[in-house]
Amino acid sequence: MVSGVTDAPTTALPDAASTAPRIAKAPNSALFTDQYELTMLQAALHSGAAHRRSVFEAFARRLPAGRRYGVVAGTGRLLEELAAFRFEDEQLGFLSDQRIVDDSTLAWLADFHFTGSISGYAEGEAYFPHSPILTVESTFAEACILETLILSILNHDSAIASAASRMSGAAAGRPCIEMGSRRTHEEAAVAAARAAMIGGFTSSSNLEAGRRYGIPTVGTAAHSFTLLHDSERAAFEAQVASFGRGTSLLVDTYDVEQGVRTAVEVAGAELGAVRLDSGDLVAQARWVRHLLDELGNSGTRIVVTSDLDEFAIGLLASAPVDSYGVGTSLVTGSGAPTAGMVYKLVSRQGDDGTFVPVAKAAKNKASVGGLKHALRRLDPKGVAQAEVVGIGISPANDGNDRPLVEQFVKDGVVLDGWTGPDAVVRAADRHARSVAELPGASRRLQRGEPVIPTEYEEAAS
Repeated sequence: MVSGVTDAPTTALPDAASTAPRIAKAPNSALFTDQYELTMLQAALHSGAAHRRSVFEAFARRLPAGRRYGVVAGTGRLLEELAAFRFEDEQLGFLSDQRIVDDSTLAWLADFHFTGSISGYAEGEAYFPHSPILTVESTFAEACILETLILSILNHDSAIASAASRMSGAAAGRPCIEMGSRRTHEEAAVAAARAAMIGGFTSSSNLEAGRRYGIPTVGTAAHSFTLLHDSERAAFEAQVASFGRGTSLLVDTYDVEQGVRTAVEVAGAELGAVRLDSGDLVAQARWVRHLLDELGNSGTRIVVTSDLDEFAIGLLASAPVDSYGVGTSLVTGSGAPTAGMVYKLVSRQGDDGTFVPVAKAAKNKASVGGLKHALRRLDPKGVAQAEVVGIGISPANDGNDRPLVEQFVKDGVVLDGWTGPDAVVRAADRHARSVAELPGASRRLQRGEPVIPTEYEEAAS
């Protein structure tokens, strides 16, 4: 059974209990952080600078080597985690016992709840080098201690969504199934399933992802089920008796030809699908399609698995494959397990109340100071030409360009629509539309430069 989707209500961050019932209450995430964030907080509290209004920005200096674009994912999960980012007795006791921060800092943490604003690129949106993916506006203290939480979620989920986008693009409309739970951490598996859906996959094997986010779940049997029974026929008969003739039968435990013939004998013309998990999948899929048609099962689909990635899927484009199951390569980002995002202070309030752009000057790790706005410049046909980032201004829009920055949190309250199962559905739709407007070169799997350049606009001096 596939769960439905529901809208998530507006969530006041101090009250995690107001999260949609479908989503399990997030564990306390306050110590999902690096120690230097709290030691910086203590020093800033002592200097008085902790309460300065500040602007932090999450962005990627570059895309993973050879990638043409990235895909934003994880924002909804971040907003859910933010509601549970509280320093309660257990966390405060640990910090005190380990003498990580002093008593005055502990007192500040005990009263912490985020009161600022967060904006950025919506989930599913394509991004490029220096796109202002997430902007946090608050005091230095509030924004500083969120760094690790923000980066760990965005880097992981965006890497998975970016890989999923390449794979679903290579599949050219054929469904892709996420099935990598056994190849990653148990919570990462749920996050990966969610990110894969945003990147164009259609279902997952992970039941917890189905429960939390309404993701369609699928799965039938592994080789062990066949091996459990006295014969392949007995295994197939048991599965068909339990799930009906429309089930998918795994036919390569012993001999593929005999497996297909037995599957058809047991389930008849109504057999839903056969799954191939080994061998030369291109040649085998063609041969199995011919055999199925010869046996009168022209409606039986062919599902392939076996360590697929975007390149293997691309090679299978000419084969009569109906859907792909992808595991290890997907949940590890297909060679790029992190999106490489960083989180930098780009502006702070000066003593006179005005905001001062600030930026790191290192040549190989430079950042650009100032609050950013962004739009995607489109040509008259709606094809993306450039990522335009305005520094302190909104970039000029010639009428058909598309603004990219959305608001997620205002004065500490998560705005409607950015969390919960329905947010995943909208993000997947947004991804499809965002990628569709990119130049055709974005769909090439060969290494190359970002498919559009990033350009800056500044206010006239």
